[in-house]
This record gives sequence, C-alpha cells and structure tokens, in this order.
Amino acid sequence: MKKLLCFLLFLSSCSISCFAQDQKFSATVAFPLAFGDFEYTGIADLGLQYRVIVLGPVALGASVNAGFLGDSDNTGTATVENSAFLVQPRVYGELAIPSLEQLKPFVGLGYTWAHFNTDFGGREDIEADEGGFNVNVGVAYDITTHFFAILQLDNTALTTESSREILTASGDFEVLTFETTSNLTLLKIGVGLRF
Repeated sequence: MKKLLCFLLFLSSCSISCFAQDQKFSATVAFPLAFGDFEYTGIADLGLQYRVIVLGPVALGASVNAGFLGDSDNTGTATVENSAFLVQPRVYGELAIPSLEQLKPFVGLGYTWAHFNTDFGGREDIEADEGGFNVNVGVAYDITTHFFAILQLDNTALTTESSREILTASGDFEVLTFETTSNLTLLKIGVGLRF
C-alpha cells in the first residue's frame, strides 16, 4: 500500500510538472505608471497571453491588455477629471534562459487604441480616440510553476488627426488636416497566473 501511495504521488508530481510546461494561457494584473505626454495616475492593467508555439528556447504568442488611467485637477472653479481606457493587442516573443529558468525576458510589437475623456466639472465633456504602434519589453519571474511577477515597459506613439476650416485669400473655405503625435509610456508592475 505504501509503495502504491508513493507511486501515485510520484506520478501526480510528474503530471503537474508536465502540465506546467504545456501551459498555453496566462493572465496578468498590474499597476501602470504613466510617463511621457500623458502623466495620468494608473488604476489597473489587465492582460491575457496565449503561447502559440515554442521553438527551442523561444516561445511566440499573442496577447491583449486593457488599461485604465485617471487624473484629477482642481482649477479653483471646477474639478477636471481625466480618464483613459487603453486596449493593446500584440504579438510577443519570450526567451527561456537555461541557466536562469525562473527569469523570462520578452519583447512585443502591437497597436494601442486609446479613448480619452475629460470632464470639466459636469459642464462639458471632451472625448478623443487615438491610436499608434506599441513596443513592449519586459521580464517575468517565476515564483512557482503557476504564479509569476512581471515588470514591463510599453511605449506608444499616439497619432491624432484634426481638421480645421480656414478662409483663404480668394474668399473660399478650405479644410486643412493636422496630424499630431504624442508619446505614451507605461511602466507596469504586477503578477500573473499560468493555466
């Protein structure tokens, strides 16, 4: 009976370690710190990753993150509330380092859709949608086979198009289109779970 119990424990530990190596999905929750042209306060960043294929020490996959940022400023006459909602799909590559099995650096390329809202004390709302290409670098540190810590840096060049109608010298109206680029950099610190 004792040998059977030891054998079953050995078999279950082997199956758990095999399952841990074949985990395709992971989910993360992180606190985002904003830098660059948008110095918002981070609220939360939620992510879902899917490992598509493993080629030797490199794992290739796809991920999507949803981030929430906010900011509040009192102008003396009104409180201005700024909020941002970000969606960031990307493809990524993760490197397994044989000598440092717990450490997994990664790099990703994707796109960021950003929805900004500014509320001027309930009197007026201004909304804007922007987008731009995203570069992501980071590192995951395995605490257990399922649980890990994550540190990543996102950089996005957001492009906004606006148009303005002007009166020309001939008396006609002409529509001019302007394109502005702003930089959004996020440092994300969080934890994740592989399943």
